[in-house]
Amino acid sequence: MTGDPSDARLSAPEANLAAIASAQRIDRYLVELASLAEMNMNTVVGLVLNGAIVIGRIVSPQAMAHAVDEHILTSLKMSAAASPHDATAWEEAKQTVGGGNVKVVQEERQARQGMIARHRELYGDARVSPTEMPEDLARDIIDDATRVTITLADAHIFPPGIREPIDVSVMRVDVRQVGGWWIVPADPETRSASFAFPGQS
Repeated sequence: MTGDPSDARLSAPEANLAAIASAQRIDRYLVELASLAEMNMNTVVGLVLNGAIVIGRIVSPQAMAHAVDEHILTSLKMSAAASPHDATAWEEAKQTVGGGNVKVVQEERQARQGMIARHRELYGDARVSPTEMPEDLARDIIDDATRVTITLADAHIFPPGIREPIDVSVMRVDVRQVGGWWIVPADPETRSASFAFPGQS
């Protein structure tokens, strides 16, 4: 390939895949709320999820990454306590995996911010087809637009036929399983979500 690499565009097969990805794109409003959560602007939502009602606060993926890292470290500590003769090996493992998922989320956030900045530099606020963008930017745009999970904190799950909720501190939701959703109104005085569980007044 000759010329400026930034002039390269998606190949015909990649353009077809971009069209398919665009057709499969998930609810953009839900994605937008997930993006706001990256800036600590959390929204409480209700979800219809495989027959259950889920109410929770959309937060950054870093919340789940932190929970997973904490679980891994706790497991390593328990393993080290059970096998004290392998203490050095467990310490090395802790240094290797400790905080790894949080670091990945932070790196992904930085990459996304760079992608947004580059798009604005090239096109401002205009809507541009990925087929008209430099191929590396186009791939990043397609990948970002087809994210399929959101993270909820302080979630309450109401399975069908059960009045008492299952409380979960943090959970991941595959948005392809969401049958419907709504924003839970916030109380203007307390700036917190104000809602009643099903069956409550």
